Amino acid sequence: MSLRSNRDDLPFQEGDTVVVGLSGGADSVCLTHWLRENFPGLRLAACHINHQLRGEESDRDERFVEAFCEQEQIPLYRETVSVRERAKALCLSEEECGREVRYAFFEETAQKLEQKMDGRVWIATAHTQTDQAETVLFRLARGSALKGLCGIPPVRGRIVRPLLGASREEIEAYCTEHGLSYVTDSTNLSCGYSRNRIRLQVLPELSRINHAAVQHIAKTAGLLAEDEEFLQRCALDAYHRVLQGDQLDIQQLLREPMAMRRRALALWLSQWKVQVFSSRIEELMRLCHTGGQVQYKSSLMIRKRGRFLEAVSPEKEEPYFEFLLKDGIFESPTGESYKIQTLDTNPSRFVQKIYKNVFDILIDCGKISGSIMIRQRRPGDMIRLPYRKCTKSVKKLFSEEKISHWERSRRFVLADRQGVIGVEGFGADERVCCDKRTTKAVAICWLKGIRQDDEG
Repeated sequence: MSLRSNRDDLPFQEGDTVVVGLSGGADSVCLTHWLRENFPGLRLAACHINHQLRGEESDRDERFVEAFCEQEQIPLYRETVSVRERAKALCLSEEECGREVRYAFFEETAQKLEQKMDGRVWIATAHTQTDQAETVLFRLARGSALKGLCGIPPVRGRIVRPLLGASREEIEAYCTEHGLSYVTDSTNLSCGYSRNRIRLQVLPELSRINHAAVQHIAKTAGLLAEDEEFLQRCALDAYHRVLQGDQLDIQQLLREPMAMRRRALALWLSQWKVQVFSSRIEELMRLCHTGGQVQYKSSLMIRKRGRFLEAVSPEKEEPYFEFLLKDGIFESPTGESYKIQTLDTNPSRFVQKIYKNVFDILIDCGKISGSIMIRQRRPGDMIRLPYRKCTKSVKKLFSEEKISHWERSRRFVLADRQGVIGVEGFGADERVCCDKRTTKAVAICWLKGIRQDDEG
């Protein structure tokens, strides 16, 4: 029989290597055989982890996989991990820990093979249509946004799941037809795990209501994934509209439709490496209206500051830098790159000619006292901007413009012997500004595209 698969959507090319997660169960044995039969130009390798959760049965599975790979002449990479001990140490469930251990080992193996093989290296897992339905129902019962109801993606990065279109019954029939033996994990028959209860109790009941329930749930997940992809593109546009530097403009956020608000907040949380839950999105929505602050992890606090949501992260503090300014490309320790160029004539003629960027700062060389240093802000730094007609501390300037503490550490300051002569994002001090009498100037251009705080 031919398996229902997403074969036409698979990214494999002749000469690529595929690392198959091989547990020894029907799904993974079927996948390994199916790949060999249908993609003869691929190089196959197998990965197996002994989780040490089932005693002798775990060792039996490992021996079976070893014999199977020897028979099929497939290289085998294996590892033994005490998942129970590691789960306790990491405060995870055994199911979660096992999944993390597996994917980490798959990726480690793929990276090793990448160094030795030509072509791309992929990871193939044996998730089926039944797994897809289980995942959707599990997330629906737990509470999930649209993204969670999209289920398991067929391709994500280097991870590929070719059998998402095949039911478990089809998998077992394929193994029978091709004389493939396999082992059975006894824990799959226990209702001690939430997913097992869905597989053993919920799905059979739904199939009595509609015999194609599993297929329909999986198909719905695919349709939702298409909608999610479109909505996520819309959300990125909304995110850029509300983003100011690394802060969110609350007024602009509240102008967006509710669906875009939630997604923009989720994208922002992801930027700070905070796991996104619906409860956290609701918490931030309340924060927009009531003010205050919330703590995520010991290293991150989010608070309402004026009309902005601001994230304060000690881990984001940038190292201090100070360098002598000279012509060329300057890259600060914060990762920003600038073009510094001396112009031997009045700069107004050349504004459109350097990298097609508008100058961040133009300084009259004839008005400089000594050398120019490019550095971070220091306590007590003062600047007089010509368009403000008053002298202010750089700290107060940043505060008035609602620039976050993290962003402040990334903004460069220019200084000569007498003091500050320019601040990134604000321009040059009145003392060194170019005018009609300028004959030589220093120009600083930012080179990495549009500045984040101009994207909104």
